[in-house]
Amino acid sequence: MIWSAARMLNLDPFKIDHIVEAIGRGYGPESFEQIEVIGDISIESIQQKTKGLDYGFYPVDQFQCNFKIISGTPYCTGGCQGIFLDWLHMVKDRKPKTLARFPKITTLVGKVSQKIEDKSILLIGDCAQASPQLYARRIVRINGCPPTHKRIVWDMMVKFLLLAPLVCPSLIWDGFGLYPLKKVKGWLMNLKFKPSHKS
Repeated sequence: MIWSAARMLNLDPFKIDHIVEAIGRGYGPESFEQIEVIGDISIESIQQKTKGLDYGFYPVDQFQCNFKIISGTPYCTGGCQGIFLDWLHMVKDRKPKTLARFPKITTLVGKVSQKIEDKSILLIGDCAQASPQLYARRIVRINGCPPTHKRIVWDMMVKFLLLAPLVCPSLIWDGFGLYPLKKVKGWLMNLKFKPSHKS
């Protein structure tokens, strides 16, 4: 089904990470020739209708700034790459002069296998931290799978003095004061209403 959907949208299934990973694990067909498509509309006719669609995909490593951004695997549009790209656009759209204050630093988002060497390296998320060949005097880590938006905002402010437009006392209090208290409250509530297993 995913193979067919990719073809209908004029996408190459072998360039879609989760399809390639599924094939590698032995799930599904290894080629389109192994799929029988039935129905009164052909794949080719649907491809004609979807030709030229703009999916709005903008890779994080194409964002123009002082960061030298290297995107590894997996590419998570709703994870590390997507959240980091959202932070970059938030700065660009609301406080564009801040972009000029970005340090010139190699930034990894996702795991990369090649050798990365620089004075400083910024790692966004847990996958980036699993990259095996990192050589730098200073490695800055922003943890998470993916890191939360507020974690990126906070770490960029503390580690690089880069104030995102939404950095304000209420955001800091909500993210780092109220949020932990809410987690503890939820944990206590779960304990209170946890059903007992009596025989």
